[in-house]
Amino acid sequence: MSGAPGPARPRALAALAVAALAALALGDVLRGRLLFERDLVGLFWEMCAAFGRSLAMGSPPLWDPWAGFGQPMLANPAAQVAYPPTWLNLLVGPEDYYSIYAVGHLLLASLGVLALASALGLGAGAAGVAAATWTLSGPLLSYVSLWHHFAGAAWMPWVLLCAERCARRPSGRRVVAWAAVSA
Repeated sequence: MSGAPGPARPRALAALAVAALAALALGDVLRGRLLFERDLVGLFWEMCAAFGRSLAMGSPPLWDPWAGFGQPMLANPAAQVAYPPTWLNLLVGPEDYYSIYAVGHLLLASLGVLALASALGLGAGAAGVAAATWTLSGPLLSYVSLWHHFAGAAWMPWVLLCAERCARRPSGRRVVAWAAVSA
């Protein structure tokens, strides 16, 4: 019996399959193409560039003086200044950053559904199908070009998982985890 796979192995294989599906959903990114639909080029990439320029000049990313007569960065939720992945923009250009952002959030979403489905009692195969269905669904993929909505949709399975865990066995630690993924 020592050679029989335990419950961790099917879950790991399901997670790997879901990660592959998330990457396939954005296959153009893997082929070196860029995501540029809708407001990504004219709005998002410019916000990323202004974010980087502000920090390079030694200024906190509070105000974007390069857009028209200027506009707030910190007060604009679309700029995502307080969202930790945004700081990755300082290491790569806005174009490459958004590709990493999109694939990373698809992976985050798929692993969240996998964890939620497993917590709700689904087997590894069923949890993998649930995660793949959500990852490749039209509603989620239609948000890829709407970065601020896309991030929220990617975090939703984790919010539901933490809510479910708090409902089953409330604790301070679980409430903090729920608050953290909700924020």
